[in-house]
Amino acid sequence: MAKMQVKEADATVTSTAATQADQETGELSVVQRNQIAAREEEIDFSADAGAGLESTSKDDYAIPMLIMLQGLSPQCVDGKEGCRPGLIYNTITEQAMEDVVVIPVAYSRRFLEWAPRSAGGGFRGEHMPLDVETGKVGEEYIDEKGVKRLGVVREIVKDGQKVNQRNTLKDTRSFFVLVVKEDGTFSPAMVPMSSTQIKKAKRWLSLINDTKERNAAGALFTPPMFSRMYQMFSVKESNEQGAWFGWSIGSLGKVKSRELYEAAKAFNKQVSAGEVEVRHDDLRDVDAEQVQDGDRAGMI
Repeated sequence: MAKMQVKEADATVTSTAATQADQETGELSVVQRNQIAAREEEIDFSADAGAGLESTSKDDYAIPMLIMLQGLSPQCVDGKEGCRPGLIYNTITEQAMEDVVVIPVAYSRRFLEWAPRSAGGGFRGEHMPLDVETGKVGEEYIDEKGVKRLGVVREIVKDGQKVNQRNTLKDTRSFFVLVVKEDGTFSPAMVPMSSTQIKKAKRWLSLINDTKERNAAGALFTPPMFSRMYQMFSVKESNEQGAWFGWSIGSLGKVKSRELYEAAKAFNKQVSAGEVEVRHDDLRDVDAEQVQDGDRAGMI
């Protein structure tokens, strides 16, 4: 491989630093990079904000999902660096965190359809709660382990023949949130909750709905969901089937930054208008066992 050519203008690195470059690849040494970085000028990137993204649409983006890592999560099983049960995992940045600070902006409930793992697994669509509750989609059944589940029978082709396959329907409550970082920057994400975590979703909604303030006339009102910040972290839970990590959510009080509030409000409008693309395949990719087998797969 040819060595990296350094322009004359950058040739102020010392001979001592130059000798530290990789002799095979010609890559700059740490000392060289630091010396060049020290000469870099400050650039005002805000002057070209958003340039290059003009032709993108919602279909070109995938909203990150925040999931709780379990003992059987692929990241933990595969020994992915920085991952262990009980950490919160961002499916896009692939970052594992002890906790996150979020502003909830919208809520969604759907029944997600998953193919059985014996058939390769995978997301097979989503259904509105009304369709399931009225019996238009899905029916109860008892699986091979004696657990009552909700499913739908699909006709598929296997080995050249048409056969019936029962997919599982998972009641999933999701919160669209803005993740607020320590430096004050923020990014959108979604927090899906199913199985044992549905009760956490209900409690969070109750906490939001029970928050009251008085307006200028002294009348009580419920402030918008995105007027408050919350901290999310893990807590150990268990039942007769095993133990796992679940969500714990604590209030951090009002949003005090106008910039944050306006960003959360704008995100709420995007979600309400259906302008946010959700790809549940990402959820399956990172935590298929937990999604498809509920409590049993989340064991620590």
